[in-house]
This record gives sequence, C-alpha cells and structure tokens, in this order.
Amino acid sequence: MGKLAPGEEVIHGRVESIVELNVGDDWYIVMGVEVVLEDGKVIEIRQGR
Repeated sequence: MGKLAPGEEVIHGRVESIVELNVGDDWYIVMGVEVVLEDGKVIEIRQGR
C-alpha cells in the first residue's frame, strides 16, 4: 500500500444524513457540501464544489 503525500486528499465515499432545511434555503449549497476529516476529526467544511 502506498503512502500519501502531506496534504493529499482521498475521496472516501458518501454519507447520508439528516439535514435541517428552512424555506428559502439554497438546495445547491445544501447538497454541495464536503466534509474534510483528518485522523477522524472534522477539519474543514467546504461548500459549493
């Protein structure tokens, strides 16, 4: 198994979860969120990708 370079990202998969929505929320922003984990901890939440 190869090693990752510092800062290299691996797409692990998709997660389905409950999301709180309100009238007027932008669906494309809600569905376009990436959660970045490092050692099992959330280190970044990216929107609009």
